[in-house]
Amino acid sequence: MACINKSNPKYKVLQGRYGDFLAESFVRSNILNKKLNNLGEFYIPTQGEVTEYYRTVKKPLKQKEVEDALKLNPLLSLNGIKTILQGVIRTYDNKLYITKGSDHRGPIEQGLTLREIYEPNLKIMQALVSQYPKIFTLKDGVAPNTKIITITPATEVDYVPEIQGSLNAYEKLLINNEGVQPNNFIVDDYFWQRVGNHTYTLIDIATGDPFLRNINMNSGTEIKVEPTPVNKDLVEAEVMDIRSNFDTEYWQINFGLRGYNLEQIINNLEAAKTQQEFDELLADFKKTVC
Repeated sequence: MACINKSNPKYKVLQGRYGDFLAESFVRSNILNKKLNNLGEFYIPTQGEVTEYYRTVKKPLKQKEVEDALKLNPLLSLNGIKTILQGVIRTYDNKLYITKGSDHRGPIEQGLTLREIYEPNLKIMQALVSQYPKIFTLKDGVAPNTKIITITPATEVDYVPEIQGSLNAYEKLLINNEGVQPNNFIVDDYFWQRVGNHTYTLIDIATGDPFLRNINMNSGTEIKVEPTPVNKDLVEAEVMDIRSNFDTEYWQINFGLRGYNLEQIINNLEAAKTQQEFDELLADFKKTVC
């Protein structure tokens, strides 16, 4: 694994402003370092880039992700919404809170993280509450600068996701290909991946995450898949591997900064009832450390 050059002047600025743990987390979580190979050199963002990301980049990106997801699937599940908002919200004691950074720093560092992390995240959630008041609500927590979020996914809608254009395109593809079903196809911004006989899942091109699963392209209806019981031996092995590699001070702070809670992640993995649920939770976790 490559090492961060902590003598770099840009790192020294981050270190002086946030402390070493937060500075290292900013560097490791930077998008330019996501696919760094073992011999590569870490890109160290400037103080301005860190501030700019939280103030102007993260907010519109996260809002658009939620808006796009609810447009495609108005009945998006609680887990689906929480996955999109990772880093903006966090789970603690079975409640959802707005991420505000670590409380285990001095007053100066806490003030900085409140201004540069908590306040942008708060604005994201306030905007979503305004747009979707039946899905999102906010209330004050007990501690200062603490907001509790309630997410109530919709159970019925007056319209269906806009997939009729995809259904029409699929019908034309079958005619042009003499009945051969394509492995995948794209219509506008919709990427469909074949998963069965005339059955496709709609994939988010930007993230690779599924929006709509198991849609019969002849009828436009969802096909219910029988769940497979979870493999408890596999769960135990994966949890042991996660604890041995990520239950460290560095990763705990790194996760906390980005709105994740390792114990909650492990609890969710251990509580999974089906193999499908476990596989999705494990895939989500692996995305946070890659």
